Amino acid sequence: MRTSQSSISELVEAVRFQCAQEFRAVIPEVVDAVRSQCAQEFQAFIPLMVAEMKKTIHSSGLRPLLGQADCSAPRAMQLHFLGSLPETLYTLTKIRDAGVSLRVELRNSCGSRVESGPESSAKVRLVVLDGDFEVDNRADWTKEDFDKNVAKPRKEKGSLLKGNEIYLSKGVGDVTDIVFTDNSKSMRNGTFRLGAVLVKGGAREAVSEKAFKVKERRLIMSYRRPLSLKDNPRCLKNIGDKITQRLASEEIHTVQDFLQLFHTDVNELRKILGISENQFSETIKIAESCPLSKEYYSYYDETEEVDLVLDCVFNIKGITFKGQTSQAYEVLDDSQKEFINKLRGLAYKKRGKLQRTVDPMNQIPKQVEAIGPSSLQPEIIQYTGEQMVYKNSYVQQSFSYDDEYHRLMGNQMECSDTDQWIAYLCASFASPSEESGTELKASTSPNDSSTAFTG
Repeated sequence: MRTSQSSISELVEAVRFQCAQEFRAVIPEVVDAVRSQCAQEFQAFIPLMVAEMKKTIHSSGLRPLLGQADCSAPRAMQLHFLGSLPETLYTLTKIRDAGVSLRVELRNSCGSRVESGPESSAKVRLVVLDGDFEVDNRADWTKEDFDKNVAKPRKEKGSLLKGNEIYLSKGVGDVTDIVFTDNSKSMRNGTFRLGAVLVKGGAREAVSEKAFKVKERRLIMSYRRPLSLKDNPRCLKNIGDKITQRLASEEIHTVQDFLQLFHTDVNELRKILGISENQFSETIKIAESCPLSKEYYSYYDETEEVDLVLDCVFNIKGITFKGQTSQAYEVLDDSQKEFINKLRGLAYKKRGKLQRTVDPMNQIPKQVEAIGPSSLQPEIIQYTGEQMVYKNSYVQQSFSYDDEYHRLMGNQMECSDTDQWIAYLCASFASPSEESGTELKASTSPNDSSTAFTG
């Protein structure tokens, strides 16, 4: 019995030893097989792990670490402005006309320009941003932050930018034709920034480095030169785009046109402008500060036989009723002024066909002016064959006379009474005609004690 138990124990030990020997022999092979299988599994898992990490980075807006960046990753690309904007721009003026050189460049996260691929020729939209969008000390911002700072146009003003879409060429595009349509006063700090974004997305947006102001274009005139009659009415205060369009529809394209309507029909001008009375007064005051040209226009109404002389902005400078002496507008009574204003309205409707004329002040005869005998030194001067000789007196005046008066005077008139002679002379020429004229001077004759008028 003991012999049998001893034999079994020895047999078990022999089997255990043999198994241990065999297991030791296969361990290296098992280890190598496990190691090889794990390596294969890990290699297959790495791309999945990298892709998952990219998704996490892009969704959070985090930038790849330097040295670990995927330079072609969509959000890793960024738009940048090349060049800078001035501190002040003006509405309705292309930035290239303001001397601005600005470009947009697309770069990858390694800082190199993206010169190939679909993004290198993508469409870029330029937008106006709030000047308070601070980016100077920020490494990055989310798309939501950018969109939140896009400036909204004022009511009924339309888009803040015109010409705001460009295409990249090999990763770069010129910004030349954008035009601001409104000033920046509506912003909290009174400034804008310029932004750029890929229309199809896939890149971080560009933001101009510094905020800038946009002012109304008409203010350029006050800084550079005085207002001119040939300037567009848009340069006047309180005249915006819509009012300019309404004026243009009424054939008012210059400040001169504007003032012509003002002097002809002020109520019609008020109706077109549609602004308050205070604003209207401000606008007219600026418009009337323009230096006037020396242009004069003549309008003749055949029915009424009235001739009007108008200056360049349709102020009435002379009126002639049925061939009589020209009169000033200021001396007319109210009914006459109303009548003349109606004729001026007819002239305005034909303003493109009016004849040019000369300054009426060079045509209107002056009243006879008598100067007493002791006022000036004696002198004898002849004019166009006419001579007046008057002892101890001096009379000089431009006037008109007619043949009937000449006949009444005869070839010579003598007066011994100085005062009587002057009274007679002034009464005779109180209402001269316009058909002919001469300058006349009377002076003392050194050899004659009498006064004479010879012809």
